[in-house]
Amino acid sequence: ADPFTTHVVAGLSNQLNSQGYGLLLQGLSAEVFRSSPLIRGIRTDAICILLSGLDLIRRTIVDALLALGQPLVVFQDTLRFPRADLCTIRQADRDGGRMVCEEVLKLGARRLAMLVPEVHWPAIAERVKGVREAIRKSAAGAELRVVRCGDGELRDTQAALDRDTAEQGLPDAIIAGNDQMGIAAMKLMASRRLNVPHDVAITGFNAFEFWQYTSPVLTTVRSPAYEMGARGGIEVLKRLGEGRFEQPE
Repeated sequence: ADPFTTHVVAGLSNQLNSQGYGLLLQGLSAEVFRSSPLIRGIRTDAICILLSGLDLIRRTIVDALLALGQPLVVFQDTLRFPRADLCTIRQADRDGGRMVCEEVLKLGARRLAMLVPEVHWPAIAERVKGVREAIRKSAAGAELRVVRCGDGELRDTQAALDRDTAEQGLPDAIIAGNDQMGIAAMKLMASRRLNVPHDVAITGFNAFEFWQYTSPVLTTVRSPAYEMGARGGIEVLKRLGEGRFEQPE
């Protein structure tokens, strides 16, 4: 249901289909991973994955998939697997976090809140690091608090932000880990009759189609998710043809 995943899958599927390959799509939790048909009866030429969870959980899953003897493409991860038959494709999430933070700091914001989902996603963690780096480099005395928003859906995000502002007060800027959470924050501020960006600045991340339907238009960073999916297809097809990945990441 997440638009980032949708864009990655679309790019990957279209690239594979153009070369006569099909894509089998499966969503699995870490708990049922080892007992899934994917592991018990593998019938594919290669595997592409997009993982959430702590480093140890993700590393265990990657190790299990590598043991199947199939080439592996990993999207949006920061773990490294030297000399493995694996290719990692990711965008510059830390740079994106730094960019949005620099924008709100230019507005004079000093009390910042960043909205993130409860589940650990490596890309979101990189965006948080980018925000913290921008704060350190600015030497403006800005402070950041991270607000965990359950699944990141509208109600979860608004409930978490409502609790945070009741306890900590209204921040000068709200930096959302994705556009959905940014829009949820904008709707909550509008219900309080607060003006964005004059009373509170709000940013998103990804710039998928719906971001431009907000009023005011949400400030965001474009994510090349479709292009990453397509690149994953290109790299895995090269690997199947040439016997090795040209670049591990």
